[in-house]
Amino acid sequence: MHVGEALIARDGWPAEIRATWPRGSTATQEIRASELALERAVSVYIGALPFLWVAVEDWPGPNCDRAVIEAGSIALLSGRRDPIDEPSADWLGRLAQRDPIRASGLWNVRHVDDEPTTAFLGVLERHITTMRSR
Repeated sequence: MHVGEALIARDGWPAEIRATWPRGSTATQEIRASELALERAVSVYIGALPFLWVAVEDWPGPNCDRAVIEAGSIALLSGRRDPIDEPSADWLGRLAQRDPIRASGLWNVRHVDDEPTTAFLGVLERHITTMRSR
């Protein structure tokens, strides 16, 4: 959703796309078909982003290890409070509609205002160690 909105702002997509993006599963077949090129552009953009993968094999939930690592990492890396490493001037997220994305330098709206703590680092370390021992 957020990447698509920023691509629309940057690339000047047609008005009919701007009017319907993003409706997701509530969109009609006609709307989905008209948005196919934008969906592909979003996939290309996201597919080119570097990422770090950590195996966390637990059940999803608000207090699961994945949720703890996600919230802690976002809070730590968010530039919303006191930026350490500003995103580049041409970062697509500067065109995002949501202020938390523009201000944090991350494609996230949740946890960007959280106070970072070191509590999640032990959980992250445990999963990295488990991955190394496989």
